Amino acid sequence: MEQKFRLLRLTEGLKAEYAAHQLQGPADIWWNQYQEALPDNTVLDWNLFYEAFKGHFIPPGVMEMKHTEFMQLT
Repeated sequence: MEQKFRLLRLTEGLKAEYAAHQLQGPADIWWNQYQEALPDNTVLDWNLFYEAFKGHFIPPGVMEMKHTEFMQLT
Protein backbone atom coordinates (compact mmCIF):
# COMPACT_ATOMS: atom_id res chain seq x y z
CA MET A 1 0.00 0.00 0.00
CA GLU A 2 2.71 2.46 0.93
CA GLN A 3 4.36 2.09 -2.49
CA LYS A 4 1.03 3.07 -4.06
CA PHE A 5 0.73 6.01 -1.67
CA ARG A 6 4.11 7.34 -2.80
CA LEU A 7 3.24 6.84 -6.46
CA LEU A 8 -0.10 8.63 -6.07
CA ARG A 9 1.33 11.26 -3.67
CA LEU A 10 -1.58 10.87 -1.27
CA THR A 11 -2.11 12.95 1.87
CA GLU A 12 -2.48 11.18 5.22
CA GLY A 13 -6.26 11.47 5.06
CA LEU A 14 -6.45 10.19 1.50
CA LYS A 15 -4.20 7.26 2.37
CA ALA A 16 -6.82 5.99 4.81
CA GLU A 17 -9.63 6.48 2.28
CA TYR A 18 -7.66 4.71 -0.45
CA ALA A 19 -6.75 1.77 1.79
CA ALA A 20 -10.32 1.44 3.06
CA HIS A 21 -11.58 1.43 -0.52
CA GLN A 22 -9.46 -1.69 -1.17
CA LEU A 23 -11.16 -3.67 1.61
CA GLN A 24 -13.64 -6.37 0.70
CA GLY A 25 -15.93 -8.76 2.54
CA PRO A 26 -15.46 -9.06 6.31
CA ALA A 27 -12.66 -6.47 6.36
CA ASP A 28 -14.90 -3.89 4.67
CA ILE A 29 -17.73 -4.65 7.09
CA TRP A 30 -15.32 -4.34 10.03
CA TRP A 31 -14.02 -0.96 8.83
CA ASN A 32 -17.50 0.48 8.33
CA GLN A 33 -18.53 -0.61 11.83
CA TYR A 34 -15.26 0.67 13.28
CA GLN A 35 -15.79 4.11 11.74
CA GLU A 36 -19.36 4.32 13.01
CA ALA A 37 -18.16 3.65 16.56
CA LEU A 38 -15.67 6.56 16.48
CA PRO A 39 -16.58 9.98 17.88
CA ASP A 40 -17.83 12.39 15.19
CA ASN A 41 -14.74 14.62 15.30
CA THR A 42 -12.21 11.79 14.83
CA VAL A 43 -9.67 12.41 12.08
CA LEU A 44 -9.46 9.32 9.89
CA ASP A 45 -5.83 9.28 8.80
CA TRP A 46 -3.46 6.53 7.69
CA ASN A 47 -2.00 6.00 11.17
CA LEU A 48 -5.45 5.42 12.71
CA PHE A 49 -6.40 3.03 9.90
CA TYR A 50 -3.11 1.12 10.06
CA GLU A 51 -3.12 0.66 13.83
CA ALA A 52 -6.80 -0.31 13.95
CA PHE A 53 -6.45 -2.77 11.08
CA LYS A 54 -3.29 -4.32 12.49
CA GLY A 55 -4.81 -4.53 15.95
CA HIS A 56 -7.92 -6.28 14.68
CA PHE A 57 -6.52 -8.64 12.05
CA ILE A 58 -2.93 -9.41 13.09
CA PRO A 59 -2.35 -11.12 16.43
CA PRO A 60 0.51 -9.43 18.37
CA GLY A 61 2.68 -12.55 18.52
CA VAL A 62 2.61 -12.98 14.75
CA MET A 63 4.46 -9.73 14.11
CA GLU A 64 7.22 -10.67 16.55
CA MET A 65 7.43 -14.19 15.10
CA LYS A 66 7.74 -12.83 11.54
CA HIS A 67 10.34 -10.32 12.65
CA THR A 68 12.39 -13.11 14.22
CA GLU A 69 12.05 -15.23 11.06
CA PHE A 70 13.17 -12.33 8.92
CA MET A 71 16.19 -11.59 11.10
CA GLN A 72 17.28 -15.25 10.87
CA LEU A 73 17.21 -15.37 7.06
CA THR A 74 20.52 -16.18 5.46
